[in-house]
Parts: sequence; C-alpha cells; structure tokens
Amino acid sequence: AANPTAASNNWCGSINKTPATNRVKFITATWQHPNCRVQTDKELRQAISPWVGINNGTAPIQAGSYCQVKNWAGKVDHFVWWQWFGHGTQILNYFQVDPGDWVQANISMPTPTSADIYIANFSKQRSLTFKLKNGNEIIGSEAIWVAEAPVLNGFQAIYPRYDSIWFQQAAATREDGSNLGVLGATQWQVRGQCRSWEYDDATL
Repeated sequence: AANPTAASNNWCGSINKTPATNRVKFITATWQHPNCRVQTDKELRQAISPWVGINNGTAPIQAGSYCQVKNWAGKVDHFVWWQWFGHGTQILNYFQVDPGDWVQANISMPTPTSADIYIANFSKQRSLTFKLKNGNEIIGSEAIWVAEAPVLNGFQAIYPRYDSIWFQQAAATREDGSNLGVLGATQWQVRGQCRSWEYDDATL
C-alpha cells in the first residue's frame, strides 16, 4: 500500500508517529549535502535544510545541514546546525560542509530532557558531539526526516534548485528497543516545490 501523504508549507519528507508511552529515543540518517542553485525567476529568499529530529508534534529537537542562496550571482552559504526548540538555533559555521559531502546526524535522548547530538561530515572526516541536559521536555511521539524550506527573517523561504536528497540508513529506536523507520511513514509534500516518497535499496 502507498504511504499516506500530507501537505506542508515548508517540510518535505517522512514523519512516523509512535505513542508517547513508547517514545522515540534515537534517530539517525545519512545524506549528501545539497548543491543549491538560484531560481532566477523567483524571490531571492531560497534555502533548503535536510535534518532529522524527534518531536512532540510542535517542539522538536533537530540536527542537519543547510544551504541558502545569498545573491543573484549564485553565492551560497553552507553550514551544519542543531536546535532544541525553545533554546535557539546553534549554527556551526566552523564545521565545513560543501555540496556533495556525506553528512550524518544522530540524536540520542536517554531521558526526555537530555540528549546527545552527533554530526559527522564523512567526506571531510570530521565529527562533533554535543551533550545537552535540562532542555524542554521532548515527549518523542514523532521521528522526522525532512528537507525544510526555513523561515528567513520572518518570511517563508522557497526551495532553491537542488539535486534529489536521499535520507539513507534512516532509522529510529523507541523506548522498548523496537525500530521505527520510514516504512509506512506519512510523506509530507510541498505543493509545486518538493515531493517525498519511501524507497528501499531493492527499488533503485
């Protein structure tokens, strides 16, 4: 059966739900950082950010990579980042990422208010780990793998031109040790800009 779909203004990808009594406590994925190119017939607010996250439905903890078109000549900013909702976004400008680099993000939550975030750039052979505690409580009812068009200075961005993004080794683990992946997940679509679907290696 086909995956259920849902419409979003700016999230494109897979979201799988679990009861709060069996929360998501770990999530991971690997992807190639996108090559952003300006859409010259659109507004200049153009950006895309692939990320993974654990959510309450409204307040996620998340980690990913990001590219934003800066001018009509095609200048693009690239970086990795993480955020625990309510505590601000941490932009890691010192951690280099370039188009085509293989990036991995893992979030482990031993408790609903503590987390370990791991971000790696396999192409550059670099990684970072952040140990966090006393954050806003994350119930962990959703596992998220999405490519987002973020809000920039209070205005909704659109997606630039970019190559397909494949979340590989996309997996999550629940409180009872069971796995939760993209199988059967709701595929969120951004009409006219981005389409998401489930795949496995056997279909490529």
